[in-house]
Amino acid sequence: MAADLYDPQVILDHLHRAKVPRLFEVGISEREQRTRLGHAKKILNEADTFIQRSISSLKAQYTPDKKKRSSSDEHASKEKLRKALAPYLLLETLHKEIRGQVQKLEEALAAGKLIPPGFEFDEYIFGDSETGEWFLGDHEAYDLWQYALEVKQRLHGFMEQREPLHQQMKTLKQAIAATKKEAQEAKRSLRKQQETKGRFRMVFALLILGGLAGIGFAVFQAVTVEPINLPIVAGAGGTGGLLLFIAFIAGRVRRGRQQRWQEILPIAQERYKTLQIEMKQLRAQYDPLNVKCKELLDEWRAIRKGF
Repeated sequence: MAADLYDPQVILDHLHRAKVPRLFEVGISEREQRTRLGHAKKILNEADTFIQRSISSLKAQYTPDKKKRSSSDEHASKEKLRKALAPYLLLETLHKEIRGQVQKLEEALAAGKLIPPGFEFDEYIFGDSETGEWFLGDHEAYDLWQYALEVKQRLHGFMEQREPLHQQMKTLKQAIAATKKEAQEAKRSLRKQQETKGRFRMVFALLILGGLAGIGFAVFQAVTVEPINLPIVAGAGGTGGLLLFIAFIAGRVRRGRQQRWQEILPIAQERYKTLQIEMKQLRAQYDPLNVKCKELLDEWRAIRKGF
């Protein structure tokens, strides 16, 4: 810790050494009152010095070099500074309030008026350096806040255990959805092929008949007609051959697609079952951690509302 950076509790303890509540006691002599006021002012001045030095030290620490800083660095430094300054700004506010009460007392004494009501302040300063939240309170409040921080620490621990499982489940859900889609697509394609089986057979038969008829006509022309009409024979034979070739290719493509989907479907179904089992196993690990996180989060929020 820097030499000019004082612990917040040390500063608060120093403020208590001013013994401010004793200043408001009734029935003490004027000399005693002056002595107490002098002591209190001296201590308050020292405490103010501690506060201002700490604030200046933190500002120097978290103010980035203008030549090297970027906008992101500047924002991060400002946020760190805000959190670091929080307890000292709280003490500064308390110090000003104490000063104001002491001044009212002095004015009342100088005017010969009644001593105003006494002024007391809490013994402990505590908070969360991660969020920059700081409070003043008694010993009971201090103990409760320490317990709250323990709850928060446990919550973070369980959340760290839960996070990788959450990511695994997220990835697994995507894999399950993709596998399910693949299986559905395979079923849909096989069903479509089954539904169009009759129409395909009809078209296939027509192509075969057309091809055979074309080739048969070409052979007939070549054997029986004199002289041979080459354009007619070649055209009929070529057309017939083309129709048979189309029928062959169409049948092969259809069988290939059917075979492909028939292979994909059982694999996708088996993978889907395997992934579901994996998800169930992950759930068995994730759910208890998730329940614990929710319980601790609710407890943290309930305690936090009291401050």
